[in-house]
Amino acid sequence: MVTNDNLVKTVTVNSSRVPHVVLCTERQVKEIKSLCFNKQCRSVLSFDKMHNLGSLYATVGVYRKHVLQKVGSGDVPIFIGPIFIHGNSRFQSLCSFFHILIHLASQL
Repeated sequence: MVTNDNLVKTVTVNSSRVPHVVLCTERQVKEIKSLCFNKQCRSVLSFDKMHNLGSLYATVGVYRKHVLQKVGSGDVPIFIGPIFIHGNSRFQSLCSFFHILIHLASQL
């Protein structure tokens, strides 16, 4: 999947029962890098830790694009960012997710 699908960035299999999967697009990483780590922009990258999907969990990242506004309300839209599918909530698992995101951003 990592070689055939642009959404799947890494699949890590270790002694845990469930592999860790990082899902994101290059566009998401570029937008997060330019919007959330730029002093001129006010976007915030946030993560909602662990939506329970049965035996799996999903940690979902979201960010806002302040350069866009919804017609009528003027609200700033929220965009989905990187997703981490995992089988536990251990500190090491979540650290590996953020380490992978940092690595992806540094390659751009």
